[in-house]
Amino acid sequence: MVAAMQQPQHNPPALVRVIYTTIRTAREAGLDRHGQEQQAVEAVRIVRPDIAERDAMNMVWRVRPD
Repeated sequence: MVAAMQQPQHNPPALVRVIYTTIRTAREAGLDRHGQEQQAVEAVRIVRPDIAERDAMNMVWRVRPD
């Protein structure tokens, strides 16, 4: 039962799409890498307010397209 309550270690596909779309849009708007990442973190926090900012940043770093 404890294993069923643990969070999965992978990023849900919907959040990955949010990150990719936000970074692409921020890049097209002319933001630098830091600005793109910050926008993606804010987007993740809007979609999933239960995710802490530090965890959202880690998610962005793991799935960030280069």
